[in-house]
Amino acid sequence: MRKIAAFTLGSAATFTVGVSIVPVEFKYIIDWLAPLFGESLRVLLSMIFILFGDPFKFTTLIILWTVIGLFCGLMVRRIVGSLVSAWLIYGFMLFVALVSVLGILEVVLELGLLQRPETLFSLMPPIPPGASLSTIMNAPIIGYLFQVLQETSLSSMGSPTEILSPLASSIALSALKNILILFVSSLIGCEVGQMVEKILSSRSGGRESTEVTSGNPRPPMESGGAVKFIWMKFKASRHLLFPVFTLTVLILSLAVSVATPLRSRSTRKASSASSRRTEPPTWHPPS
Repeated sequence: MRKIAAFTLGSAATFTVGVSIVPVEFKYIIDWLAPLFGESLRVLLSMIFILFGDPFKFTTLIILWTVIGLFCGLMVRRIVGSLVSAWLIYGFMLFVALVSVLGILEVVLELGLLQRPETLFSLMPPIPPGASLSTIMNAPIIGYLFQVLQETSLSSMGSPTEILSPLASSIALSALKNILILFVSSLIGCEVGQMVEKILSSRSGGRESTEVTSGNPRPPMESGGAVKFIWMKFKASRHLLFPVFTLTVLILSLAVSVATPLRSRSTRKASSASSRRTEPPTWHPPS
């Protein structure tokens, strides 16, 4: 019952927040093309952003998935149940994105854009005020695709997979970051929920025992009780090893994602400098 409640409330909260935290570039695209494709475009772009956006570039995604994961853990208070609830929420958002794709495809079929693609330009509304093609091209995933197209020359472009493979790897890495943040926060919420549950149950149990004993003194701790208490605390702390390991993986992936564009930028500068050095000087005849 708690897993169903966590899935229902978490899915509703994720969808509501996801629709409202889209970047400005996506809002321009929605204002531009939503009159043509309907509200399915708004839902699709919102789900794409919260599912495949880079959480290390957009802090709203870190806050969203952390809060959802903590809510699942506090609500379910079981490791497997909280992970299942968190994964179902992420999968349901992916299902919503697929349904919105079907809605856009239905509009495309009704307008006959597959048979006559040239009519799209006549049906497109004008770009809304305050927006331009440069701002739209700076959208999170669209901007990366446009950057790959700019860096890839026509002579070196062998097949579409050379363009889609870096885009797919970037999207998969961002999705993995979001899933790890969701899972780690759900495990932390599960541990906190279990601790709170134990504290409340021990207080209620202690109150009941005092009522039963009617003021009798507490029996002394039996031999080996201290060692048993320390061992139980160590066993409880072992559940935090996986969240700490996953958090370390996230920090390492952040370092890699920061170092990769710097390395590629330095490589491009070095290649351009070497091409300038190897270029033969042009000779101009004296006038």
